[in-house]
Amino acid sequence: GNATTFTFNDAAEGQRYCFAVAAYSAGPRLGEQSVEVCSEPSGNRPPTLTNPGNQSNAVGVALTLQLHGSDPESSPVTYSATGLPAGLTLDTNTGFISGTPPTVGTVSTHATVSDGNLSTTQAFTWTIAAGLPGVATTLRPTGAIATTTPTFEWESVATATSYRLWVDDASSTDPR
Repeated sequence: GNATTFTFNDAAEGQRYCFAVAAYSAGPRLGEQSVEVCSEPSGNRPPTLTNPGNQSNAVGVALTLQLHGSDPESSPVTYSATGLPAGLTLDTNTGFISGTPPTVGTVSTHATVSDGNLSTTQAFTWTIAAGLPGVATTLRPTGAIATTTPTFEWESVATATSYRLWVDDASSTDPR
């Protein structure tokens, strides 16, 4: 009709309801729907989820992240996530994320906790960066050097693209 108010009296206890309104005219021609407004089921409040903050990890390195969610009524919660970096998985019952990301990149991640009726989502950015190369282990010389023209040798590092050798004298002052 042409009323601009309505009282909804048929709500079932514990049920969530969402409402929207749209204008229409003869034809009928229906206008756009308003923003939806939802009721909270009696006694049920949405669960909470702590935002883990933006994450930054190295490619090829195993990582873990524990999501922390809870329900105000102590109902069990489940977790879900979209936009996890490749190689990572989420345990939907515990909120534990683990894995080894194989590629470099930045993704927008959305983690959600649900009590079965209501849910809460937190968004954060997850950056997987190129890792530092491993440590180069000196093979020779070792100990004191008896020559002024030593030859240095070290183990190769699979992720290294080049090496830098530092040579310093035994003085207590570092050169600049």
